[in-house]
Amino acid sequence: MRGRAILETQLTLGAEHLATLTCIHNLALTIQQQGRLPQALQLLEQVYQGRINQLGSKHADTIGSGQALLDLMLEMDLKKKLRLLRRSCAMS
Repeated sequence: MRGRAILETQLTLGAEHLATLTCIHNLALTIQQQGRLPQALQLLEQVYQGRINQLGSKHADTIGSGQALLDLMLEMDLKKKLRLLRRSCAMS
């Protein structure tokens, strides 16, 4: 359902319209909460770049998107490190 709404928003307003970027940002956060981190990463990267293009790098919304992207990257790296640690503990 949300994917369809975003697609319609993209077609109507454009892929880098601020309303479209907000919809995609919200979807990315929902997907992140579901644990689908690679998909969330791709969407947050799209939003961050779109907001840089539309608002500039110093705008509060752009900075917020950048922070969300950095937080997700940190979360993904920590999960990767935890999996490696679990494997090494299991082998001991």
